[in-house]
Amino acid sequence: MKKIIIFSPNSGWGGGEKSLYNFLIKFKNNENFQIYLILPEYDERLNFSQIKSYYYPVTYLINYRKVKNVKYIRNFIKIIKLIKNIKPDYFYFNGLYKSELLILLIKMLFPELIIILHIRNIFFKMPFYRFLAIRISNKKIFISKFVKQSFKKSLQENSKVIYNIQNEIIETDNIPFYNKTKYQIGIFSRISPEKGQLDFIQIAKKVIDSSKNFMFNIYGSTLYGSEDYYKKLEKYIKEHKIESYIKFHGYKKNILEEILKNDAILVCSHFEPFGRVIIEAMACGRIVLSYDYGGPSEIIKNGFNGFLIEYKNIDGFAKRLLSIPSLPASTLIEIYQNSINTVKSKYNYDSFYRLFKELLNGD
Repeated sequence: MKKIIIFSPNSGWGGGEKSLYNFLIKFKNNENFQIYLILPEYDERLNFSQIKSYYYPVTYLINYRKVKNVKYIRNFIKIIKLIKNIKPDYFYFNGLYKSELLILLIKMLFPELIIILHIRNIFFKMPFYRFLAIRISNKKIFISKFVKQSFKKSLQENSKVIYNIQNEIIETDNIPFYNKTKYQIGIFSRISPEKGQLDFIQIAKKVIDSSKNFMFNIYGSTLYGSEDYYKKLEKYIKEHKIESYIKFHGYKKNILEEILKNDAILVCSHFEPFGRVIIEAMACGRIVLSYDYGGPSEIIKNGFNGFLIEYKNIDGFAKRLLSIPSLPASTLIEIYQNSINTVKSKYNYDSFYRLFKELLNGD
């Protein structure tokens, strides 16, 4: 049996953490691996009886200008001691950002240990320490082809593109837009400029000007410090007098439950490495509309399981959304089923694990 330490550098419940959960919920029963999990804080959703977990809040240790708390240094050292005691075959990093120093240190102290690095973002800045951390990692998982192609060829060696997975599928009789006269439209993401909530509201304004049958729902918090951007959104809504058509819901723990309340999910991100909310929405049979850019273009087949719109084309986005209620019932049902089948066939644990094994075996 192989031993693997899985390290999640970030707290919270973002796309990386959701993806790790969906992987572990099946991987925890794998008879070929003994799993050890290192998290920055306790999370009941990642508390599995089959996995030995450790809680070392080292995320913010890796501040190359200043280390503010000795506690983080101590926890950093605990990880090194843990490696010595466990003697793992693999050390898996569920993300690169703020993991670079630990990768470099582990590889220096344990050169034979195989490091698996899951790269979930594009980095517009590539300082030498980050380049070196990627370069010395033995195996690399890229979240999408879009992300992989953004890196130099030398950093793509010994790698595979392995998409996120979504285990839970919810099939209901609630077909989006079918036999309805009022439509709910949602966007799910933290509130920040790159996630495109302003685009969403501008699209909503154009749709509302043509039809009063649409309601728009914004889900997500300003946890990441975008309070000024949030105020900008509120100001735009008030200036255009569309307050009665747009509602802020804040952060919601059960995202699938909220997704099911909507007919369509819009992805207006200006930069999206993958787009986890897309497969979550498809798992609920919702119609997804997204800019034709980045990760979403790899998931959505235009007109088959959703719709792709020219990048930053607000008018085109609004026109497409307005056209959906007029689609034949058979088309709406077909898109609903195609969406669910996409997740079942492509974004599942078996597909992930098959590629994961191939990567470890060098296939």
